[in-house]
Amino acid sequence: MPPVTTSATSTAANRVDSVPASIPPSISPSAASSKKGVVIVLLCTLVGVVVLIAVLFAVGIFSLPEPAPNEPDNALQEQPVNQEPPRSDEVESAEDIPKESVEASTSNIDTKTDTPTDTEPSSPEPDRAEVAVYDKLIVLYDDLASFDQRIAEAAQSFNANYLSPSYETRAAYASEAESLLSDIYDSYNDLYNTTVSAQSPNASAYKALDTCYEDCIQRISVISEAWNTSLLYDDPSLYQDEILEPIARDNVNGANRYYTEFQETYPLAQPVEP
Repeated sequence: MPPVTTSATSTAANRVDSVPASIPPSISPSAASSKKGVVIVLLCTLVGVVVLIAVLFAVGIFSLPEPAPNEPDNALQEQPVNQEPPRSDEVESAEDIPKESVEASTSNIDTKTDTPTDTEPSSPEPDRAEVAVYDKLIVLYDDLASFDQRIAEAAQSFNANYLSPSYETRAAYASEAESLLSDIYDSYNDLYNTTVSAQSPNASAYKALDTCYEDCIQRISVISEAWNTSLLYDDPSLYQDEILEPIARDNVNGANRYYTEFQETYPLAQPVEP
């Protein structure tokens, strides 16, 4: 039965017929039942949708996106020098990586990190003075080979021309011998002005070099002296023994003794690198 609005609690039941016209009309039972049915249908539908979504989540058709890992803010944090190796599911297969890329990447690897230097003993630096001595002696040692060859050629020229009737020919070869003697003296002075201590690893080599340069000076000196004698005469063939006297003076068992000494000493004259 619909509600009734009264003006006072003391109004009697016999005054119901005087209800004002503003009271809403009563709702029929059929209309109320239809509204309840609509509400029930809506509630059932909503429950069915919720159940359906729950089932779909359970079977894995829908899934919530995984939250992205916290990445460092590039504007605030620097990237580490050594990045962690990629996960196995992120590594490209060998077929997908070009060979040039592999070679380029391996060439950029800093090998210093593989072999820490703080665990390796450092080799002592060589004495600078000894290095300077070696650099000087090795040049003088190499010059000896050139001088030996030039002396041998000067001896051949002398044997072939010291009796030549041409004064100009003999004078030209005599000048070559004098020039060679001057060159040997220049190198020998460089050796003489090089200071080598007795404790130096090249002390013995220095002495051997000194002997070899002395031998070269003696060998070319007698040739130059013999040329000077030859130039004294228009016909040197008449004075052969006199011309050859300086050379014969240094011969021992048919060989120049300074040449023999040079051959024995030269291998010992090679300097030792510090």
